[in-house]
Amino acid sequence: YNIDSKGGNTRLVAINSNLEIDAASEEIVLKPMDRVYVRRKTEVLNPSRVTISGEVAYTGEYALIDKNERLSSLIKRCGGPLPDAYIEGAKLIRPSVGQIVIDLPAAMAKPGSREDIYLKDSDIIMIPTVNQIVQVRGEVQVPVNIKFDRDNNSVKYYIGAAGGYGDNPWKSRINVKYSNGRVKNTKNFLFIRKYPTVKEGAIVRVPTKPKKENKTDFKDVVAITTTFLT
Repeated sequence: YNIDSKGGNTRLVAINSNLEIDAASEEIVLKPMDRVYVRRKTEVLNPSRVTISGEVAYTGEYALIDKNERLSSLIKRCGGPLPDAYIEGAKLIRPSVGQIVIDLPAAMAKPGSREDIYLKDSDIIMIPTVNQIVQVRGEVQVPVNIKFDRDNNSVKYYIGAAGGYGDNPWKSRINVKYSNGRVKNTKNFLFIRKYPTVKEGAIVRVPTKPKKENKTDFKDVVAITTTFLT
């Protein structure tokens, strides 16, 4: 059909997949200076794609089935994790925002749940092997890298392996960062402290306790008291 436009005449023609056109369109004769545009179907030629790497059966780039495809669906399509996969340490990188903390075991256990997040174009999913090294950093005697012991998952055990606390540890703020990017802090209730559990590939951090401002030194107290008595 015709579309009126200034300085020209535009016609839209529908062509079947077998390149056949209707009788009316067959009568169109191309002339010098004519322009023919063939529009693309962007939903077919430019689908959203994600990349998965690491310990899965089939790594590589995958086109999303639809805009609502979830993490568990992609894991199933790529053949699932391999025996050496550490699914608790799986990472999701979204270029527009950076790393997103995910819980892959929960997503696989309950597809469609809150943890089974929707995937976006250009997402990168990485599933590592088990990292047996635990790092201890911060206010300790000697920062160390030590092999994870399944029989010892307490923070104190790994701080002890680093020679104990340093000069000014902030014990109530000790935190543990896990392989998937999640960070858990120490919980404090009155004089009771509950430290996070240490897992494979974790980083135990002991912050330095900040010095209190306007803190009166003992020597200053003695000097002021002596002056007052005098």
